[in-house]
Amino acid sequence: MSVRFSNRRLSAKGKMAKKSAKKIKILFICTGNTCRSPMAELLFKDQLSKRELAHRVTASSAGLMAARGQPASEGAMVVSRESGLDLSSHRSRQLTRKELLEADLILVMQKSHLDYLQQDLQPLRKEIRLLSQFAEGPSAGTDIRDPFGGDKALYQDTFVQIKKSLEGLISYLSTGYEI
Repeated sequence: MSVRFSNRRLSAKGKMAKKSAKKIKILFICTGNTCRSPMAELLFKDQLSKRELAHRVTASSAGLMAARGQPASEGAMVVSRESGLDLSSHRSRQLTRKELLEADLILVMQKSHLDYLQQDLQPLRKEIRLLSQFAEGPSAGTDIRDPFGGDKALYQDTFVQIKKSLEGLISYLSTGYEI
C-alpha cells in the first residue's frame, strides 16, 4: 500500500520513494559496434550506476555496418578490463530503424555517421549529436577515432576521449533532460 504525496510516494514502511518517470533512451552508434559504441555504452552505464541514475536512463549501442553477433574487439576488451569493466558478453548489432525511432538521444562517434543519420532522420526531428560535443578542450566536436586494428595506445586514447565526453553528457542530461 502506498500513499501519494506530490512527486514522491510514501511506502507502507514509511520510506520516501521517487516517482517513476519515463526512462531516457540513449543510443550510441559507431561503424561496426565492436569498439567505440560498446565502450561508450559500458562506460556510460557504469557512470550512471555510480551516480545512482540508472533508474532514469537506458543505454544501448549498434553499428551502421555491423556484422551481427561479433564480440567486442580484443583491444576494447583489454582497455575496458583495465578500468574494471567487462565487455566479454558484448555482441555486435546492426542498427535498426526501430531503435532510431525509440531513442531520445542518438550519439555517434564521427561526423560521417552524423551526416548519414541526419539525412535519414531529418523529418523525424531526432536529437543526433557527436558524442565528443560533450567533451571539454581541444577534442570537443572532433571525430572519436576508430581504433579497430590499432595498437593498445590507440584504444586507450579512444577510451579516454569517450570517457571525457560521457562526463559532459551526464552534465547535459542533468540539465536538458532533468535526470
